[in-house]
Amino acid sequence: MRKTMFFKMAAENLKKNRQTCLPFILTLAGTAAIYDVMGTLTESQMVASMFGGSFMVEILRMGRWVVGLFSLIFLFYTNSFLLKRRKKEFGLYHILGLEKRHVALLLVLELFYTVLAGLALGILTGTLLYKAVFLLLCRILHEPMVLGFDFSVKAMENTGALFGGIFLLLAVHGIRQISHSEAAELLKSAQAGEREPKNRWFLALLGLFFLGSGYDLAVTIESPLSAMAYFFLAVLLVVAGTYCLFTAGSIFVLKVLKKNRNYYYKSRHFTSVSGMLYRMKQNAAGLASICIMSTAVLLIVSTTACLYFGMDDLMRTRFPRNIQVTAGNVTDGEIEELENLVLETAEKCGVSVRNNEENYRYRSFFAQEKGKSFTYDPEGVFGTATELYCLTLEDFNRITGQQLTLAQDEIFYDSVYGRSEEKLQGSVTIQGKEWKVRGLVTGLDSVSAQRVMMGSIYYLIFPDQAAVRELTREFVPDGTWEYFLGVDLDGGSEKQAEMTAELSTLLAEKDWGSQTYVEGAAASRENFYAIYGGLFFVGIFLGVLFLMATVLIIYYKQVSEGYEDHDRFVIMQKVGMDKSEVRRTINSQVRMVFLLPVLAAGVHMIFAYPMMSRILLLLNLGNQKIFLAGVFLTFLIFLVFYALVYFFTARTYYRLVRW
Repeated sequence: MRKTMFFKMAAENLKKNRQTCLPFILTLAGTAAIYDVMGTLTESQMVASMFGGSFMVEILRMGRWVVGLFSLIFLFYTNSFLLKRRKKEFGLYHILGLEKRHVALLLVLELFYTVLAGLALGILTGTLLYKAVFLLLCRILHEPMVLGFDFSVKAMENTGALFGGIFLLLAVHGIRQISHSEAAELLKSAQAGEREPKNRWFLALLGLFFLGSGYDLAVTIESPLSAMAYFFLAVLLVVAGTYCLFTAGSIFVLKVLKKNRNYYYKSRHFTSVSGMLYRMKQNAAGLASICIMSTAVLLIVSTTACLYFGMDDLMRTRFPRNIQVTAGNVTDGEIEELENLVLETAEKCGVSVRNNEENYRYRSFFAQEKGKSFTYDPEGVFGTATELYCLTLEDFNRITGQQLTLAQDEIFYDSVYGRSEEKLQGSVTIQGKEWKVRGLVTGLDSVSAQRVMMGSIYYLIFPDQAAVRELTREFVPDGTWEYFLGVDLDGGSEKQAEMTAELSTLLAEKDWGSQTYVEGAAASRENFYAIYGGLFFVGIFLGVLFLMATVLIIYYKQVSEGYEDHDRFVIMQKVGMDKSEVRRTINSQVRMVFLLPVLAAGVHMIFAYPMMSRILLLLNLGNQKIFLAGVFLTFLIFLVFYALVYFFTARTYYRLVRW
């Protein structure tokens, strides 16, 4: 047998099966283009030379790992679908005299053509779109537009290596499928009907347990650090629960609809419910995958977009004042010198200080927290110990304009993450002395800036300086304080950034220790754009990737069911069902397929909202309205796109089943 015949047969097979092969090639090209563009940006000297470019490169590298891993999983999933669709064809090859090795060779050649076409189209698309993507990145990072064009041979080689490896894995998987199957089994696979599935109560209960546990973690966790730590556990529980419930719960729902005579015994409902019920075992994984992919799109795009477009609010949370100075172990005289230095530097840089400054003396220390007892911990670090900031009531009242009073054994407290008052209700013991807690107070803007420290932090308000000195006398030098000064400025951002740099230089010349430093909103703005702009940029790529996966899974699912339902609808039309009834039945079935995953994704987002809002606190986004609006707007845009996919998929399904 001439070997060239197999090359021609492989090309002809792809041509005949273009309705299923072409979407696979286009999706492969899309993932290859994304991977190639991200690789080129990673190797680009223009990106590296941007302000914050090194951080941007690291984000892109992590994003490439995610894209590569997802490409492997997703292409494996879709190729398995294509293999399943062609089992009957492989069986016919056996009957016509081809050996298994010949069928395997034919399969490998088809896969080679497919991957080669997708890879070539992807690299070409990535190369052509690179400049537009680079300009988008410049705009997101607020960088000036740079002329020129980058072309990375290394990025192309990496893309070829990744998809070449995926080709080898897919080829091995296909050969294994051919070698473990018999001709009769393959021929009967398309005609083999499924029995009505039984209710799988254990799997349904397991799904409810997993989903409930994931939701419970998302809703009940109060600490942002705990939310970050348990995020991936909650994701795994929700994913497992989703697959279990779509497998077992969907069967239960369809059987309930079947028992409802008023609903079931209508032509469009009878056909769609019965068809979905008998196919639900094979459809459940597809529906669950659509749900998970939809949730991923909503979660990634909404969070990264909110971080980027909420930059002004985020910056104000992180920097309650334009310039913030923190000094450690300074005397009263040095504090006065520091205040004068800030005023002199502002005048020198051509900016004026507003009269809403926030300044106070305090002493802070790490303590081991056991219940309501706090003990000084000289080895304490963030994450393992609680940090206590001890302020005086006089400073607190002066800053906030309140008129609070305290007895000598009483304190107020504030918390960085706004924990409930019950946390320190009643009394606490600090360094062996008991204090009555009068309650939770708010008003210090600088408290919110501590969220970036990602630690357990309390601000404690004591009656006077003597109480603070007595509490900390064993480990703080007498006569010294830590000092915070935050001021707002009138002047342009460039002058404010200049003042930050000038003040940092002047303070470095003072012998006040390494704990004295200056932060400025204007000077840090580029860093924030590099971080959150980079996350938003990668989020766009990942959102597009997951969206492509969602569309392809839906398309293949509907095409597969269209082929399977063709003969059934032909028979129904022959016994009296007209084309309008067929169309209504199709719309009813397709609506069920589309509504279930997107409704479940909406429920997932509702329960994910509390956990994600706490995680965003660590990233300085404390305005819940911005996140809520971002999630809602992203969901609406996604629904519009989802509706378009529904429209085109329903048309494809109808063309396949009509006669």
